[in-house]
Amino acid sequence: MLMVQIKRLALSALVVFALFSCKSVPEQQVRPVKNNFMERVAAHLEKNDFVGALALFDTLPPLEAELAQNRIAKSTILISAGRTNDAREIVEAVIKADGGNIEARYVLSVVEGLQKKLRAQRTILEDIVQDSPNFVPALNDLGKISIEAQKNLKKAASYYDTALKAEPANEDSLIGRARVYRLEKKYDDALTLLGQGLHTHPKSAVLYSERGRLYRNRGALDEALADLDAAVKLDPSDYWYTYDRGLVLLDKNRKQEALADFKRAASINPDIFISYVYTAGISDELGMDEDAEKYYRKLASIKPDYYFGFEGIGIHSLKKGKYLAARDAFVKAWSYALPEVNYALLAAYCWLKAEKNSKESKAQVRDMMNNAIKQVKRDSLEYYVLRMYAEGIGDTDVANRIEKGGDSVSKVRALFYLACFYDLHDLPALAEKYSDDFNAYNRRDIVEFRINEFLRPESNVAIHN
Repeated sequence: MLMVQIKRLALSALVVFALFSCKSVPEQQVRPVKNNFMERVAAHLEKNDFVGALALFDTLPPLEAELAQNRIAKSTILISAGRTNDAREIVEAVIKADGGNIEARYVLSVVEGLQKKLRAQRTILEDIVQDSPNFVPALNDLGKISIEAQKNLKKAASYYDTALKAEPANEDSLIGRARVYRLEKKYDDALTLLGQGLHTHPKSAVLYSERGRLYRNRGALDEALADLDAAVKLDPSDYWYTYDRGLVLLDKNRKQEALADFKRAASINPDIFISYVYTAGISDELGMDEDAEKYYRKLASIKPDYYFGFEGIGIHSLKKGKYLAARDAFVKAWSYALPEVNYALLAAYCWLKAEKNSKESKAQVRDMMNNAIKQVKRDSLEYYVLRMYAEGIGDTDVANRIEKGGDSVSKVRALFYLACFYDLHDLPALAEKYSDDFNAYNRRDIVEFRINEFLRPESNVAIHN
């Protein structure tokens, strides 16, 4: 959404450029700008070719290039290209020469926002609105700040209402006001407003996208899919339209189609991590192990603190009998989620499975378990399970405590780790018993359930294999 606004800002600035580029200096001092200049720049912007768009400004005669409106137009393209410091330098120079230039001040506010200087951004915007009460871009941005930074929906609504009074068809104002309605749970009002916007802007991908998201939130999946189909058709290059369409397809249990959309989203922007959460998860559900592991690895490389990526790598490595690789993945997951001591236990199982006769490995596992113990309460069931793995004894005590554990997650997990403990000690009958006991709880919401499915005796990788 932000990049859409920035691109719109750049295109708007080009309109100003076209209107004023030849009117601000004596005719005899300026050679006429070629009629198709604005169209050529806009064509580059539509393709996100910011280098090409900026290069065209370098072809302007010096006097034209120095005009304030032309410099402002160039600065907006620099923002689109991610060169915010260069944009700042240009607009600050324009403001220094003409402190009343609203457009330059607004572009500077955009730079401040992108550089996370929200107080400075808000101050500039408030000054702009004081000088020009109906300057819609500033009103829209103040509405957004009121929602996101100040959590003040009433204030946000006031800004958007003022903007819509000045420009009833402004897309950003319509979207912002609809967002306030949604946050106020006035869903019908939000849908009505977005519908009005689409009547005025029938080819607006962003309006279709916003309404599609709202329909999905309300459970109207067919309507949501229709709107997101329209958004993707209008702008197939937008990551979020395709991603949101994938979510709707997933809600409709059309997993193969959803997977295709999440893959396509990843191809549009390979650096956004969230699509890999779904490509990995859906591939897992569909039994596409190689693809799932590939996507978990991509997820872990892009966003390592989202530790479920390492969890997935660990599961697939363990499934293939690559115990040390699984150990490393679970240790990594645990490093990002220290309270989740089950990752430490999974790492310990894998480590001992691979090197249970190594005194050095046993000592390292003991150290890891002692570190994990610091994360749990001394009287908890997890504490005794961790001690069991640290010391290699205490299984009877753990079994007795399990009997008193009700049906808590800690009890269910303890059954799994007790089964793994007996597997490590070559006691297959006990391993099978506790694996069956664990399985009976059918806790599909925990990672151990997935692992137990392929470690159970009837699977290809038996727990006492």
